[in-house]
Amino acid sequence: MVVNYEAVWKVLAELVTELRKAGEGLPPSIMNDLRSAKTTIQILRVDKDNPYHVSRIEEFLGNVELYVMRAAQKKFGTEAADGWLRRLGQARAENHKKVREETRFIPGIPRDRH
Repeated sequence: MVVNYEAVWKVLAELVTELRKAGEGLPPSIMNDLRSAKTTIQILRVDKDNPYHVSRIEEFLGNVELYVMRAAQKKFGTEAADGWLRRLGQARAENHKKVREETRFIPGIPRDRH
């Protein structure tokens, strides 16, 4: 199964935002892991054949998920935390949507060709 890491990252980022709105302080290491996951996801889009990137993304997102789910359970209660877990499960199962990437210069093509 291929995981849509961008969708998982978005759900975790939304949960982090909700926790911060509720006054929950998050450690800098969690915020660094969230940023590192986003950066590594962008790198994975370019270098798809390197399994190292996937393991790093899993590690970063796992650290963030573990911390924020505990914090959500304390702050919002078990039912709300279960709702966030369901959203994470749906994000993991979501198919990759083809996003039209902006065209880039390709050397060697004549000017009148696309």
